[in-house]
Amino acid sequence: MKSKKSIKQSIKSYDRLIEEHEDKKEKHGHEQPWLKGYWDSQIEELEKQVEQLTKQRNDGIRAYNGLNTMANAAEKMGIDLETAGRDLPEAEKNKYDFSQTDTVMESGKVKHTIHLKKKKEKH
Repeated sequence: MKSKKSIKQSIKSYDRLIEEHEDKKEKHGHEQPWLKGYWDSQIEELEKQVEQLTKQRNDGIRAYNGLNTMANAAEKMGIDLETAGRDLPEAEKNKYDFSQTDTVMESGKVKHTIHLKKKKEKH
């Protein structure tokens, strides 16, 4: 997954390209009608890419917010996150598979679901 910063930069780049393409379409579209269709297709493709990147960014933000909420709840329960950090799911020694699902509800709230599944022991 791309970082939030690189996604933002990509979106800005695509927005700039869309603007440039629209300017070119305006300047040259009336002179050569086939160019207008070309620029329209280019703009449409760039807009699709912006939409994909925005979705990736939003999914990343939702996942981060879910983990942050979980960390805040753990601290309120008195769990020391520094110590617990050594036993994160991505550590090789951990015995569980970790997955997180973030679902946007109709109300606009986000439901975070954390799954831990015990790994099969290797013989």
